[in-house]
Amino acid sequence: MKSRITVVILVAVFFSTMNPCSSNAKRGSTYDKVLLEAGYTPEVLQELSTVQKKEFYDSYKNGLASVDTVVMEIDTLRNIDDYVDMSYDEKLQNGLEKSEIQKMDKQIEQLRNMSDRELIDIFQTDKVGVRLIHDALKPDCSYYSTEEEDIVASGSIASSELTFSQSVIDKSTKKKCKYKVRIEFNWKKWYFCGCFSDCIVIGWGGNLTQSTEKSSVKYYGQKFNKFDSSRFSSGKMTYKEITINAGGQYSFSQCDTWGNKAKKGNAVFYLSQKGKKNKTTKIISEFAHRVISVSSPSIGVSKEGPSASITINTAYDSSAQNQNIITY
Repeated sequence: MKSRITVVILVAVFFSTMNPCSSNAKRGSTYDKVLLEAGYTPEVLQELSTVQKKEFYDSYKNGLASVDTVVMEIDTLRNIDDYVDMSYDEKLQNGLEKSEIQKMDKQIEQLRNMSDRELIDIFQTDKVGVRLIHDALKPDCSYYSTEEEDIVASGSIASSELTFSQSVIDKSTKKKCKYKVRIEFNWKKWYFCGCFSDCIVIGWGGNLTQSTEKSSVKYYGQKFNKFDSSRFSSGKMTYKEITINAGGQYSFSQCDTWGNKAKKGNAVFYLSQKGKKNKTTKIISEFAHRVISVSSPSIGVSKEGPSASITINTAYDSSAQNQNIITY
């Protein structure tokens, strides 16, 4: 009787190991459901490995993890309109190189030479939308008006959309405060220009020490209003401290050497401190997308009591703020 039971167990074990992908897929599905409920978006979730999902899942189930996600929209058509209205000297004053101006002028000229039908197909718009595109491409002719149909059309064709998230996992011990933070961005729609650097600005209270584990940016080709995944490269972000033990920024170029645009990226860092005071503060972050503007770029992080605040000027289109509460 014992030998028969042993054989049955061995057979069961054999078949259970025959399809490991099935069990991994099941676990992945369970993780996805919980992480979506926690606040992740599908766009960000698909960038996480099973190991990363499990790490957050286990911590979240124990009340030791949280995630905050925002969606940012920028008015791409207005950026085109602003660029077309600038003189050559003004473009140079805005920090554009001669080669970059030539590339963007070429894009503008290609749009101007397209038929209405081509513009409708590319931008998925209608005749009202096409009229707005033509207006944006004319110097000294503002595309925007307060007419209701214009506002609706502008919103449907002009917005570039980005998903931006911040997750925090508590890895503290009784004697030490330590948090693992992951910030992630993913553009869903194309954006104009690409000649500047974008930033992810972070801030926190509690006088905690920051240390970066890793960062990455993935660049895709672009076919007007769509990203082209057949053209691909990768790079890293550069971290700069703005205020000691209170905040800094991760910077990266909007374009790589071949003209591919930053589509998505992430950075992982730790905030830590010896000892624990059992006080609460916030970890905050904002995405800053540099646009063509007469303003010089300016970003700041300042301490405000037990927390920190972020200031980003009009040289950037900035996202809403991600916030996670921690105890230190």
